[in-house]
Amino acid sequence: MLLLIDGGEKLQPILDFRKRHKLTFPILDDADNKVDDAYLIEAIPTNVVIDKEGIVRYWAEGFDPNALKSALKQLNIELK
Repeated sequence: MLLLIDGGEKLQPILDFRKRHKLTFPILDDADNKVDDAYLIEAIPTNVVIDKEGIVRYWAEGFDPNALKSALKQLNIELK
């Protein structure tokens, strides 16, 4: 499952972006930054892969699509 967490920003521009790019994954509005605080998020974006057991398998601040693809491949996760 892919989830976008929007922390501290207005939600409507994010929803517009999702619609414009035909994205189908859910968006969590974290306006009060509870998720950011719980996971000690300090940079935007932060990419986190959590497995079915709740174990963090990948964590990266900033966005490097090649690194993310490589990590997902190592974890046998395929984005469709």
